[in-house]
Amino acid sequence: MKHNNSSSAGYSTDLTPVQTILLKANLGGALSKLRKYKPKAINNAISYVVKTGCQWSMLPVDFPM
Repeated sequence: MKHNNSSSAGYSTDLTPVQTILLKANLGGALSKLRKYKPKAINNAISYVVKTGCQWSMLPVDFPM
């Protein structure tokens, strides 16, 4: 399943809508325009690694690297 950062959850490890709101409240701000990847995409990738135990370099190609 292709992961799209702007769509609904594509993996079971993706953030829920409530978690996304909390993440934006804590990590959003002026610097967010300078980021290459959205905080939600980074968190989804981290959650995927933590839950599956895979190496960061082994993430599916649709996650940020």
